[in-house]
Amino acid sequence: MFVLRKITGSGVEINIEMGDGYTLITKECNPKEFEDMKGPNEDDCIYAFIVCKGGSKVLPLSNKQKSFIMTGSGNTFANVSQR
Repeated sequence: MFVLRKITGSGVEINIEMGDGYTLITKECNPKEFEDMKGPNEDDCIYAFIVCKGGSKVLPLSNKQKSFIMTGSGNTFANVSQR
């Protein structure tokens, strides 16, 4: 099981359960897929999307927060914050 942990600029921690797998689509590495997913009202600070739950859940990642993929046991699996 994977969890997306977002930490806002004010220090609020948000944990979102993502299930057994996910797909990371970034503006830099996947520009066409990124633009296809980005809606007309999406904030310009969005740099990536995580698709999980068999495609039924799409989670935008913002450069206004730090984002980490965590394992079910609480260990950091990946830092997906914008660099």
